[in-house]
Amino acid sequence: MRKYRFTACLIAALLSTSTVFADFNYSADYSNERVVINGVTNTETEEISVQVYKPNAGNISDSGNSILFNDQCTSDGGKYEIPFRYDGAENGIYEINVRESGTDKIYTKKIKLVPKQEYITAVSELNKASQSSEQDFVNAFNTYGNVFDIDEELKKGKSFQDSVKKLAAGIKNSQLTVENNQLNDKIVNTYVILNAVKQSEIKNVIGYLDYLQQNDDFIADLSKICTSDVKAEYLTSKLKNIAGFGVDGADKSLREALILTAARHSNVGALKAVVEKYGADVGMQLSSIKSYAYSSVSGKDYGSAADLNTALKNAESPSESSGGSGGGGGSSSSGNKSNSTGSTGVTFPGTGKAEVPEINARFIDLNTVEWAYEAIMALADNGIVNGKTDNEFYPNDKVTREEFAKLLVCMARLENSAYSNDHFADVGADAWYSRYVNIAYENGICNGIGGGYFGVGKEITRQDMSVMVHNLLKSNHEAMNPLHTEFADDNDISDYAKPAVSSLSAMGVINGVGDNMFAPKDNATRAQAAVIIYAAYKRMNGVISQ
Repeated sequence: MRKYRFTACLIAALLSTSTVFADFNYSADYSNERVVINGVTNTETEEISVQVYKPNAGNISDSGNSILFNDQCTSDGGKYEIPFRYDGAENGIYEINVRESGTDKIYTKKIKLVPKQEYITAVSELNKASQSSEQDFVNAFNTYGNVFDIDEELKKGKSFQDSVKKLAAGIKNSQLTVENNQLNDKIVNTYVILNAVKQSEIKNVIGYLDYLQQNDDFIADLSKICTSDVKAEYLTSKLKNIAGFGVDGADKSLREALILTAARHSNVGALKAVVEKYGADVGMQLSSIKSYAYSSVSGKDYGSAADLNTALKNAESPSESSGGSGGGGGSSSSGNKSNSTGSTGVTFPGTGKAEVPEINARFIDLNTVEWAYEAIMALADNGIVNGKTDNEFYPNDKVTREEFAKLLVCMARLENSAYSNDHFADVGADAWYSRYVNIAYENGICNGIGGGYFGVGKEITRQDMSVMVHNLLKSNHEAMNPLHTEFADDNDISDYAKPAVSSLSAMGVINGVGDNMFAPKDNATRAQAAVIIYAAYKRMNGVISQ
């Protein structure tokens, strides 16, 4: 396997590329001097061509002696497979080019090939030397180690010879096999790469995952957590402290490092998913862990998976929430931290306000609003909301009318829109909310409370929140459901708000607070606002069906 020179930020792009040929696979069997190239195509039957160029081939447009293999095929059922033998080929790095029919696009990967007899000799000599002495193995590796696919820069590193010495003990206990060269490469690289990590020669291990032969599923999970070099370097620092050698040790260590990185740098939902998927692999006991516990541990630094496991089990049970389910239960308290600036403490792309911090939402105070987890975390991941502090969301704080107007304007990406006038007597031109209120008004999202006033500073009611969201969806040309959905307190809903509440309820954008009550004149909480905004966000982005 060859290492792809990519950073953490590029992993997701590599995995999700729409160009299927970039994802072709290959395998090399040294014991039979055989290579298989396979992949998928955009159509059921499509012509592709494959060329394999020899080491140091130079200009790939040159033909003749520079080409080891050249063939064409037609995919069958959208799949293709091309095997070939490389009898007599030299030891080296070859280049595979796959070309899409009718285009000039070429998709390339590197492959290490070794002649059969050379490989048999190397494996035999290394196995024998490992049973003799450490120095004998080092000498043998210096002679025969070029049969393994190892990063050239790492071979020059100060830790390389020490890695070879550690490898000697590993091969002494578990001999190499001629029949599985890919496994042999992985064994060797676990010692070389992880020892380089331990010796601080590798600061970011992401670019070496291909050498460690991690599967696409694990790399996809890693890409969701390590979305920046800062996070990838944190994962590497954890790997430095916990890395175990050998194939099993490397796989376990990488998964433990991923879990610890998710705990420190990701949101509650992502941490929960990673722990549930890989926790058992690293010895975590998951049976007694409740979902609310994850909000208590998220955002913190742990030395090991065992430490995290203990913290999860020791997490306090949540107090009884006065809220309901789904669309946001009613909240009884506003929290004990005020926002002295009058803003929501949320950050929006393109507003010129504070940037989203490197560490994503990791709120420790969501144990009373578990019904709002998904909405709060999804909006935080998309840069639509932040907490009032680095790790506190204050879900039960109330939301003012101007704050909610800003949320909707920015969720709809209208914050940079021009507006013509100041429309309300209580909205000063220099106020932080002036732009958002006026844009919302001119886009038909909100009205005032009468008498030329917007109602600045007033906590928004659940029914007024519904009206604003209803107006936004209408302005986005969403089809409003005319069905009437009755709540037990339907008579308490003001006439101007009934169409909005009815329509949004029928669409599933809002829910009640329990016992079929809507509580229209209760003040909306930050958690409730997040849930309804998230529902509208999904609706506007085509996630919810019409």
